[in-house]
Amino acid sequence: MSESEAFRICPSCGSEEVPKLIVRSAHMSSRGTSWRCRTCDVDWSDADYRLLRAV
Repeated sequence: MSESEAFRICPSCGSEEVPKLIVRSAHMSSRGTSWRCRTCDVDWSDADYRLLRAV
């Protein structure tokens, strides 16, 4: 698994199924890309992962 795929694993259930990309309007966008797990419907963002890599 590459680093770019690592943040796509669901932090809630650990599912490695490709998550849904969540598209939000510009004024609601967070710092990163948001994803929704197809297994447990939990949303998360890769912004925290990117911040950790920057340190």
